[in-house]
Amino acid sequence: MRRVEEIARESGYKLSQLALAWVLSRGEDIEPIPGTKSRKYLEENVAALDLKLIPDDLLRINKVVPPGAAVGARYGAGGGLGLLSECDRLLHAGDRGLESLPPLPNKPQGSPKTGQ
Repeated sequence: MRRVEEIARESGYKLSQLALAWVLSRGEDIEPIPGTKSRKYLEENVAALDLKLIPDDLLRINKVVPPGAAVGARYGAGGGLGLLSECDRLLHAGDRGLESLPPLPNKPQGSPKTGQ
């Protein structure tokens, strides 16, 4: 990862911008879905739309992270089960709204920051 950070720095990009520009360079049928918690990072992500990686950038990235290097399951054994149960809850909420559903077991109640 350090080498990819170096490539981003040498190119004058943030690492997140380089990553988004790389995903965007993969083809017209590929769309990144970045997440962020602050306006600053949202603006950095949007700025990545204007970055055009040159062939040399892509070659350097592919040398450090060759195609197929990041292959495998996204979650460990059973790690995605929480996502499935949350999706199931959302699907069953229907028109009643999420307030009508009981909370998931072992899920903290209230605000993630205050717990209230």
